[in-house]
Formats: sequence, C-alpha cells, structure tokens
Amino acid sequence: MPGNNRAPPSGINLDIQRKKAAKYPTDIEIEARKWVQDVLGEPLQIQEVGSHHFAESLKSGVVLCKLINTLSEHCQMPKIKKINETKMAFKQMENISNFLTFAGDFGVPKESLFQTVDLYEERDVGMVVMCLLRLGGVATKKGYPIKWGIAVADPNKRTFTEEQLAAGNNIIGLQAGSNKGASQKGLSFGTQRKM
Repeated sequence: MPGNNRAPPSGINLDIQRKKAAKYPTDIEIEARKWVQDVLGEPLQIQEVGSHHFAESLKSGVVLCKLINTLSEHCQMPKIKKINETKMAFKQMENISNFLTFAGDFGVPKESLFQTVDLYEERDVGMVVMCLLRLGGVATKKGYPIKWGIAVADPNKRTFTEEQLAAGNNIIGLQAGSNKGASQKGLSFGTQRKM
C-alpha cells in the first residue's frame, strides 16, 4: 500500500488481508465504476480494474464528496459545503469522513458504511464497493434516474396492545418441546426381542 509508513502485514494480519483480497467483488466494482461515472458525468482518474486502482481513484475523497453532493442535490438534501482538493492526507481523510457522514444521513445503513482507513490505507476496499452498492440502492429508492444498487427495505414496525402481548404469554411455542399430541404409540421397529 503505497503512501503509508506501516510495516507490511505478517502473520494473522497477512492471512486476513489475503482472505479479503480473495473475496474482493471485482464484478461489483466494475458496476460501481460505471454508476459513479454516469452519476458524475466524468470518468474516474484510473480506469484499470482492481482494488488498488479503485482505491487510488477514490482515495482523495473528492469523487465521493462530488457523488454524494450530486445525489443530495437531486433529493433536496444538505450537501457537503467544502471539498478539500489538496494532497494533504488529513484533508483527504476528512473528505472521506464527510462522505460517510452524509451517506449515513442520506439513508445508507450504518452497518454498510466503511471506515476511513478501509479506503485510505486500502485495508478493505471490498467494503467500500459494498457501501457504494448500498448507496446506489438508496438513491434508486429515492428516485434518482440512474438506477443501480441493492434496494434498502422499508421498516415494518409493528405495535401490539397490552392485551395482545398478554395473550402471547399463554402460548407454548414448538421450541418449548410441544409435539402437538404426537406419540410413538403403535409404532414397531423390526421384531420384538424375546428373552
């Protein structure tokens, strides 16, 4: 991972990194690239496919901030006011952090958001791709014309009266061992044992 001063991973960390690399969703990355480029109306800086190349395209956070601003503008939601165009690491990480905050506000579930280091230090670029997939789903649900992503379900919250809750206390679930009156009466397996 160029650009950072960390020692290369070894031992269990190297095993974890290899497993993440093996599970990297290249096919979804290709779709994500196309969607981001279509939404922004401009190509990504690096066109080669692969986790390192995709991370390098997004690492400054500028593309991500422009993406969320475009989506937010369409949905009349607040936008990121200042996008840092500098090459300073902490400003780039601030861009990524701003994107994550606004993506959460936009409707991406918290468990689908990645950590800043997942992108900036390329620790889990697959999580970045999956976050974009969920962002695309939320944008589609909100009516954005360029459709892509995993749709986010509407909550199905249920409310019960105190009577309904009390009635549930009298029901014995099948997990409690009830077999609804079934028995083994009349069953025989093979011949009887004679003594």
